Amino acid sequence: MKQIISLIVGIIIFIGSFAVLWINEGNNAKKIAIANYASKNAIQVDAQKINRENDGQLIATSAETISDAVLGDENINVSDTLIVSRKVEMYQWIENNEGGNTKYEKAWSEDFVDTSYFENKSYKNPAFPIKSEVFSANTAKFGNYTLNNNQILLIESENQITDLPQNPKYTIINGSYFSGKDIENPQIGDVLISYSYVPSKTAISIIGQQKEDNTISALPYKNTEIYIQYDGNLSKDDIIKAYKQDNSTFTIFIRIAGCLLMFLGLKLFISPIIDIFNLIPILGKIADLILSIVLFLISICLSLITIAIAWFAYRPILSVLIILVVFTITIAIKTIIDKNKQNVIS
Repeated sequence: MKQIISLIVGIIIFIGSFAVLWINEGNNAKKIAIANYASKNAIQVDAQKINRENDGQLIATSAETISDAVLGDENINVSDTLIVSRKVEMYQWIENNEGGNTKYEKAWSEDFVDTSYFENKSYKNPAFPIKSEVFSANTAKFGNYTLNNNQILLIESENQITDLPQNPKYTIINGSYFSGKDIENPQIGDVLISYSYVPSKTAISIIGQQKEDNTISALPYKNTEIYIQYDGNLSKDDIIKAYKQDNSTFTIFIRIAGCLLMFLGLKLFISPIIDIFNLIPILGKIADLILSIVLFLISICLSLITIAIAWFAYRPILSVLIILVVFTITIAIKTIIDKNKQNVIS
């Protein structure tokens, strides 16, 4: 039964890895196209001076984001702010299954742990008395432009609020509200509440389409849209550079993850074979090592082929180079297999 489950899970992970790599390359190509288009077509403008001739055009600009909103909840209110975030953690029971042994531990978590799924029903977590929430201004001024709520929520420059007002329901511990009696010995159901905010006059930079109503929105482009926003005063070139760097980092991370998923899927798929070799311990370890090396190289090859095919419509020259690399790795795999055959025969 265990072998059958390994086979099924291995096949699912193996097939899924192709989807992960394919979608990742599609997104990568799309973002590179966006960056190239923005680099060639975006017009650098002054946010304080709106030129009607730029209506409908892709613009790049930066300015302070101004808001006079008062945001908060029943515990705290902050004036002249763009965003106030409330983070709530509750001390809860957590179930861990390690090596077939079920353990129950206590830990702080922002996510509710549903104890109805626990094996031991005697462990129960109460409902959150108050939940994490984000409060944001509906609109804000951006030079002479107006930003909407979605654009405000993209701002990341949050500052922790440490000077909390006194509250009879809580004790202030290290800039957070604590509902319990002893922070060193918290009880199940105790909560920690902390706050952060994005102040008015926070500078951001945007590449987007200038509209007639003095707003900036996403520009429709092929099968996607162009809208880029970063914190800070950045030029058009700096915005695009940051966008490309983020895309490159994320793409490489997903490529590695996709390749490792493929390797894991193959390992699970052949695990019944390893189990047979494990009947002789020394032989099992040798077989596992050799097969792991071969499967890892196969995973790299298949990942590169998937990337090459995904990229072929966008960069055929790069695809050809990747295929040549795959061909070289394939020859290396064949060489390793041939050598091991010779060693077995001798």
